[in-house]
Amino acid sequence: VIGINQYPRLTGTADLACAEADARAVGDVLAKNFGYEVVPFVGPDATKAAIESAIRKYGQELGDRDALIVFFAGHGQVVELSGHGQAGY
Repeated sequence: VIGINQYPRLTGTADLACAEADARAVGDVLAKNFGYEVVPFVGPDATKAAIESAIRKYGQELGDRDALIVFFAGHGQVVELSGHGQAGY
């Protein structure tokens, strides 16, 4: 689970109030109710390098019958699609 409330001032992106708490809450539900191993990347621990490293690790370790869930709480972005409108991420 990934949760980011604060963004560098250089990006001009406003901080959020609940993204980190939302990520923790979803992680708790996944662990307690469904038995998932949850790896939290919250606040300053939610770096690009740390997240990419974890995804690579699980890409090598998980098998055909395993599931990987990535939950992200934070700002998204809307991009223009050539001739197709917009898409949000």
